[in-house]
Amino acid sequence: MTRQMVQVDGAELDVLVGGHDESAAATVCTAHPTESMDRALGLLADITQARVVCVNPRGVGGSSPPAGPPDSVLECMVDDLETVRLAIGVDRWVIWGMSGGSMIAQVYAHRHPHALAGLILDTLTHLRALHQAIPGSTFVAIEGAGHVPVVEKPAEVGAAVRSFLSQRVWA
Repeated sequence: MTRQMVQVDGAELDVLVGGHDESAAATVCTAHPTESMDRALGLLADITQARVVCVNPRGVGGSSPPAGPPDSVLECMVDDLETVRLAIGVDRWVIWGMSGGSMIAQVYAHRHPHALAGLILDTLTHLRALHQAIPGSTFVAIEGAGHVPVVEKPAEVGAAVRSFLSQRVWA
């Protein structure tokens, strides 16, 4: 794992990179907008078999604190992710939005579709209607999973994510 600070508009973001460098695309984990991904990076790299980029948003991990409320809105978090993508030289990546990060991922997909190789929304929110509205999308429900399925049901989540990546992203 490597850790670097990336300059964004008026702040520095704590960015962790680990996993497998030979993958065709990086997977970024937006995680939760208020929780650091330090401990999850290895697990996510094992699950995806990819290079994983975890971006700690402003005020999380070693990232600069928000200068004010505008730094904590979804659009600012999305702009920060895009700045990180460009700074580390990733052409396209998969966004894996966990919990509240799924909202960040959806806004990112809307604003930067050219930068996406895929989108994984990992949340308790009912996404069945969104899935039905997106032709060719895949919906997987992990029975018995709670707030953090990747920790609670790693085998099931891992199988679903690897299937998605191999069939939809790196095929």
